[in-house]
Amino acid sequence: MATFSLSVENLSDAKGTHEGISDNNFCLSEWEYYKEKVFCREAMEIVVQLRKLPPTTHIFETFNVVDVPIVKGNIMRFSLQGFFRDASINIKNSLTDASLSVLPRYFCREFVLIDKGCGKIAIINDTLFIAIGSSKRLEDYKGILRNMIEERRRNYAEEEVQSRMEANISPTPTLPELTPKELALAGYESMQKLLIELFSQQSQMKPEWSRKCLMDLNWDCEEAYKAFLALRDKIPSEAFQ
Repeated sequence: MATFSLSVENLSDAKGTHEGISDNNFCLSEWEYYKEKVFCREAMEIVVQLRKLPPTTHIFETFNVVDVPIVKGNIMRFSLQGFFRDASINIKNSLTDASLSVLPRYFCREFVLIDKGCGKIAIINDTLFIAIGSSKRLEDYKGILRNMIEERRRNYAEEEVQSRMEANISPTPTLPELTPKELALAGYESMQKLLIELFSQQSQMKPEWSRKCLMDLNWDCEEAYKAFLALRDKIPSEAFQ
């Protein structure tokens, strides 16, 4: 049987939009006799409870699977975190320095899945935690994203050097120092595929459209994303996943 609960930390409007359905650990004594109101079971009850939450606009570039602590038999548990804004706030959906004046909110959502066979899965537990997205937390998170890209770039460079050595080709000494843009411009398909994958995740566009955007901006992800934000309203719907 599926279950769902919500925990809210220090939200200024919690009493109006979240607190009434929050299973907050700091308020256990207050909710002790009303547990059924904040702890949902069965698919339809969970859907109804989720629809009570206010509309939001997610910042997709911040999404990250941060932990997969359990994979056992047909059960898997994983956590997803990122940032979102209230849909009523009229601001570009990105994590730019200019947007830090309107702090988004941080969320961490934990799922427990079971494999039902025949290519089907089911969520049996869903826990949602929401907190204020402080500027420090945003900067820390942007640093994590940059480090992830840099680590993947280094891994790619090491694999490229190793493959050249195995093929008895002298490795390029400066390869690890090349940027993702330089590698992509040099024609390295693996790096191009990586940049397309990352850009597609950020923009929610199909890979072929992401590739075109990156190529038009010489494989510069930052400039490509700026162009995407500026022209997003003019991009046809079939470009998105």
